[in-house]
Amino acid sequence: MHLINRHGELERLRTLLDQGLSVVLAGPQGSGKTALLGSLERSLGVDQVVHVPYNRAESSIRFSGLDITMSTLRSLAPGDFVRDVILTGEDDAEVPERFVTLIRSLPVTLPTLLVFDDADAMDADSQDVLGHVLRRFTGGLLRMVVSVRSIDSRSPFSGAPTVVLERFDHSASVALAHQLVPDQLAAESAELVARAGQGNPLAIQDLLENMTPRQRRGETALQRPLRTGAPVKSLLDDEFGTLDEGTREILKVLSLAPLTSYGPLRIRFPELWERLDDLEAAGVIERAGGYLYFANELLRSAIYQEMDAGTRAEMHRRMSEQCAAASPRLMRWHNSFWIADDNQSAELFADACQILREGRADAGIEFCERALQLCAEPSEHAHALLDVAAQLHVLGDFVFADRCIRLAGGSKDAAARIRARTLSILTEFCRTQSLPSGFHRPWSRMEASQEPTEVAKLQLTLALCHAWKRDLTESQELLDSAAALQVDFDDESRNLSESVLILLDSSRGRSETTLAAFEKFVDGEFSETVPGVILAEGLIRTEHYNRARAVLEHIDENSPRATIWKAWISTLRAENEIRSGQIGRALELADEARSRHSQCRSIREDRFLLLECWRLLAQGRASDAEAVESQLVDYAARANNRRVIADLNALQGAYLLSVDLPAEALRHLQRCEELSAGISNPNVQRHEPDLIEALIRVGRRENAALALQRFEKRLDHCPSRWGELAADRCEALLAMAERSLEKFQRALRNCGLSDSLYDRARLIECFGRRLDELGYHAQAAEQMKMAADHFDEAGSPRAASRTARRSVEPKVTPDDQILAQLTEEEQSVVELVRMGLKNRDIAHRIFVSLRTVELRLTSVYRKLGVGSRTELVARLSHQPTPA
Repeated sequence: MHLINRHGELERLRTLLDQGLSVVLAGPQGSGKTALLGSLERSLGVDQVVHVPYNRAESSIRFSGLDITMSTLRSLAPGDFVRDVILTGEDDAEVPERFVTLIRSLPVTLPTLLVFDDADAMDADSQDVLGHVLRRFTGGLLRMVVSVRSIDSRSPFSGAPTVVLERFDHSASVALAHQLVPDQLAAESAELVARAGQGNPLAIQDLLENMTPRQRRGETALQRPLRTGAPVKSLLDDEFGTLDEGTREILKVLSLAPLTSYGPLRIRFPELWERLDDLEAAGVIERAGGYLYFANELLRSAIYQEMDAGTRAEMHRRMSEQCAAASPRLMRWHNSFWIADDNQSAELFADACQILREGRADAGIEFCERALQLCAEPSEHAHALLDVAAQLHVLGDFVFADRCIRLAGGSKDAAARIRARTLSILTEFCRTQSLPSGFHRPWSRMEASQEPTEVAKLQLTLALCHAWKRDLTESQELLDSAAALQVDFDDESRNLSESVLILLDSSRGRSETTLAAFEKFVDGEFSETVPGVILAEGLIRTEHYNRARAVLEHIDENSPRATIWKAWISTLRAENEIRSGQIGRALELADEARSRHSQCRSIREDRFLLLECWRLLAQGRASDAEAVESQLVDYAARANNRRVIADLNALQGAYLLSVDLPAEALRHLQRCEELSAGISNPNVQRHEPDLIEALIRVGRRENAALALQRFEKRLDHCPSRWGELAADRCEALLAMAERSLEKFQRALRNCGLSDSLYDRARLIECFGRRLDELGYHAQAAEQMKMAADHFDEAGSPRAASRTARRSVEPKVTPDDQILAQLTEEEQSVVELVRMGLKNRDIAHRIFVSLRTVELRLTSVYRKLGVGSRTELVARLSHQPTPA
């Protein structure tokens, strides 16, 4: 096997050996140890490589491993330099030290690599001695690598430097499949192999080699269980050993179908329950409801291939008879293998849809592929395929949804082709948040006249996606186009139309449509997940947080399956709590959203990533947030979604402002302002109060006054309770001297108990800052303590700690004449240098590159006439410059 996707492990292995250490390489069979060692030999730069051969058949002979090792070492020493070591009798305790002495005394004159492959196959005594050598032997020209299949705290090799070859995760497995077959591997074929291969490179390679070329290209049905070869059989023998005949008979029955009901098995196997417990504990099978299924797809394939075609057909016949009463759909499955029926494909497609509605994605896909195998022309079942695709889309299985859409897209039925286009657009939006260009309409005039109902659904789907992206003009035009077709909307189209209208009106600051829909929801006129989730989104945008909370909780309780909407519900619930000021509850829900996202991705991946950024920044983990921010920027760039970049800049600006870096915060908030053009409702982005505060804190009061005027003008068109309180805070910050204290007191009186506790804490914190600036230090400390209590009650201990610290810190008065020479960006870097941060930490803190920090510091040194950080700090603290 070629070395693929193991470059990180190779680099770690090389680094440890370069440090003179002996290393253990651990990984199961097929994980790539042999390929990695081969690449190591070629790249390490040693003059000779010596392999210690070993056969597992010798593991019963005591110290056989050391005997073979000493025989191999004679190739490194002339004559009889390698003397026999006493390996038995009274001197057993001295063997490890004698062996270490032997290794150290080898007259090695050239860089040499000594490789022990599969050392855990040696006899136990030899393993103990070899482990002792690995922990003791360092330095010199001789380097040792020992490969084992697994290692834990009880292993004789534990304590030695170790590189572990973990199983590939799903994404890495898919990437490996594409690398192994670089040309003409369909996405669905790679996906299927990645799921079955269980992260084992050897298994993935074997599965691909046993596929037909047409299967690899996705041109024919992907038959399961997949075919396997000798490499997989060797893996399974190593993992499971020899299964007894009774267990194998049960597994043969289970291998016939993606699901098997208990009833037929209980009849055939009286000892069923005891064996099932053992199989479940070994990770071979799993139970779900009244069904059993294989958890290990490789073992299922091997068991299935043990039977010949005649045996399988007879077993299918018997199972179909036994499933007739217990499970008609399983009866139809088994019938399809021994009875020819023209209606079988249609029935299996319908069964696949029903299974997918139950949340059983793998079983539903297998039913669909069986139906494809039986039908002559897939496009003749276009609508059935699109029904399957719609269910796969809801489960977040976009790869197989795309496959069904592609197969249905070749239909001669115009309605099916338009519907396929609609599903394709929605699936691509959920995957990347990107949409077709506005210059290309995905429908023709002829289609609009022939199939107006399907074209209207296509237009409404596009309108919904544009409304989510806050492209309000495009969304409104598409909504109007759908209405202009003058067709009677079915329930699906009616829900789509109302959802688009809710998002449009709430984005414009109008709540009438949203509240009317909420009344229908309360009266039980609709309870579907999709319109309910969009209703909640509209309620959040119009600041009806309690109503949104009730809707989301109701939908969450009544949506038991893991779907793209279920994951989006958790994200929305967290956003609702953030906006209502319940930060502690929001952090809990953000953790829940992460957990659900691991099961099924969200329909709004961009909002999930934004929530992740908020969670990490709220916990003070700015460095950890960098990776998510980069992922979000890449995501937005691919989708050409500037609104997401605006949201991210607003989030970063708010964080930087909270850690007293107003100049850096201003840069992000101004970028957000540029990208938010066209959004009339200030409650959507919520960046303007932070922008005004940042402008004030860097001394640009005139700009702040103009920004406040624009903010208040927008609030006149889109009234907002949050906006009213934020404007009061900004007015107080802008006012001068005693006048500002009056405005702060009036703002606090205007802030009621039902308003956001977090926003109230921010107002009190700003009041405390102003009191401190005016010399009322005792009153300022009292307000800061009150603000800290409010932050703590809102569930933000980090903000509470920061505010409490300010209330007791002595005020530091910088030398204004010195700092006046510096730009705002240079001042922010200087302040962080005074706090003791290193350049890399400063770069992480203010979201710039390390090179930018270095350039700013160089400019500071030149302007202030200093040559180092120590001199800079001394200058700012009025201490003599150190010699």
